[in-house]
Amino acid sequence: MNIKGESLRREVKECKENIDRLSARLNTSEVHVYERIESIDNHLDELQKLQRFLDSQFTRIKNIGIENKKEKEDFVKDVQSLCSHIHVNITKHEERIEKLENKSETLQGIQKDVDILRIKSELIEAEMKKQDEDHIPKNIRAQHGQEIREWEEDQFTFVKTRATHHILESLPLKNCIVVTGSSGCGKSSNIHHAALHLRDSFGYEIIPVLTGPTDIINYYNENKKQAFIVDDICGKETINMQTLQTWRDYSEKLAKIFKNTEMNVESKKDGTVSKVSSPKLLISCRLHIYKEPQFKRIELFTKKECNLLSTKLFLLQPEKMLMLRRYLSDEIIDNVKHFIMADVDFFPLLCKLSKGKTSGEVKKLFTSPLNIIKMSINNITDENKNHLCALVLCILFDDGFSTHWLDSRSAPENTKTKLEDICRE
Repeated sequence: MNIKGESLRREVKECKENIDRLSARLNTSEVHVYERIESIDNHLDELQKLQRFLDSQFTRIKNIGIENKKEKEDFVKDVQSLCSHIHVNITKHEERIEKLENKSETLQGIQKDVDILRIKSELIEAEMKKQDEDHIPKNIRAQHGQEIREWEEDQFTFVKTRATHHILESLPLKNCIVVTGSSGCGKSSNIHHAALHLRDSFGYEIIPVLTGPTDIINYYNENKKQAFIVDDICGKETINMQTLQTWRDYSEKLAKIFKNTEMNVESKKDGTVSKVSSPKLLISCRLHIYKEPQFKRIELFTKKECNLLSTKLFLLQPEKMLMLRRYLSDEIIDNVKHFIMADVDFFPLLCKLSKGKTSGEVKKLFTSPLNIIKMSINNITDENKNHLCALVLCILFDDGFSTHWLDSRSAPENTKTKLEDICRE
C-alpha cells in the first residue's frame, strides 16, 4: 500500500508540474494573442483613415472632372463663336481682295513707274554729288594721271637721301615747301616722292600744276586733302617774268589756302610725319631763280626752302654710290668709279643718263657731259638774249667780269679795248 501511495504521490506531483508548465505556456500564449489583437486593431484604424482619405480624394476628383467638363464646354462655345467671327471677316476681306485684284494691273504699272523714277533720281543725285566733289575736268584728270604714273615709274630708281628725309620731316610743319638747286640735282624727283608719300600714307589727292596758279584756285577743295605740285616754277634757265607776275597776282589767295596751322606738339618734338591733313604746295625751283629779288617778293615761297646744294643737304658719297647701283652693274661701277665720283651738281641726272651705256660711255658722260652743257646753252639762247650775252662775257673774260666795266670810264684800258671789239662784232 505504501508503495502504491508513493507511486500515486509521484504521479500527482508530475501531473501538477505538467499542469504548471501548461498554465505557464497558456499565459504566454494569451499575452501574444492580446498583442496581436491590439496590433490588428491599430492596422484597422490606419486602414479606415486611408479609406476616408481615398473617399475624399475620389469626391474631389469627381468634382474636378465635372468642373473641367463645364469649362471644356464653355471653351468649345467660345472657339465656335470666334471661328464664326473670323469666317465673317474672311468673307469681307475676300470681297475687298477681289475688288483690289481688279485694279492690280494699274497698281503694278504705277509701282513700276515709281521704281524707275526712284532709280533715275538716285543716279542724278550720285552724278551731282560726284560733280560737286570732283570739279576737275576729265581731260585734265587724265593728264594728271599720266604725270603721276611717270612719277611712280621713277620710284623704282629713286634713292632716299638726307635731303629727302628733311623734306618729309618738314611736311607737318610747313604747307608750302620750295626745293631749290641746279638743273639735274634731283629737285623734281624729291617733290614727286613727297607727293606720293602724302598720297600713300595720308590719303592725299595729288594735283600737278600744269598751267599756273589758276589750277590751284580752280581745283582746290577744302573738303579734301590735296597736294599741289609745281615743277620748275617761273622758268628753267632764266626767270619768266610774265609767269612770275601771274603767281604774284594770286599770292594773297594762295596764302589763305596754304596758311600754316598749329600741329600737335609731339610731332614737332620727334620730327615725324605723324599727322598731316592741311593742303600742301610742293615746288621745285632753280636756285638762281629763287634768289631773284622779284621772286622773293612772294612771301609764301620764302616760308620753307630746301636747298639741295647746301652743306646740310648736298649728296654724300654713299648716297651717290646708291644712285649708281640703281642704273649700273657693279662691274661697270668698279671700272669707272674713280672718274665719276666728282662733285657735280647734276650727278642724279648723269646717273639717269648712264643707264644702258658701256664703261667707256659712262666715263665720257661723267667727265665731259658736253650734251648737257650744250642743251643748257641752247635753252638760254632761246629764252633770254641778255643771259646769253652775260654767259659770253663770262667765257671771254675767264678771269672774271665786273658789271662796272660796262661803263667805259670804269673799265681798265685793255678791258675797254676788248669790250669795244665785242660791240663792233
